[in-house]
Amino acid sequence: MLKLATLRSRHPEPRAVLVFADAVAARCARTGWLGEAARTFGIDAVVVDLPAGVHAAVQETQNRQRMVNPTDLT
Repeated sequence: MLKLATLRSRHPEPRAVLVFADAVAARCARTGWLGEAARTFGIDAVVVDLPAGVHAAVQETQNRQRMVNPTDLT
């Protein structure tokens, strides 16, 4: 969102779009403070339909990339 907002400040003509493969994921960019930021900076959140196999591959990749904060900081 921050990168798109920065680009919009320098190049306001093109459409700025965050693309999601899942409506649940897109909700974060449409509600709360993130949704307000998207509206403020003119960034659209769009959900695209992916073939089932592609959608599953995206989910598997996201699961592998899941960030976990370390509990032991010593």
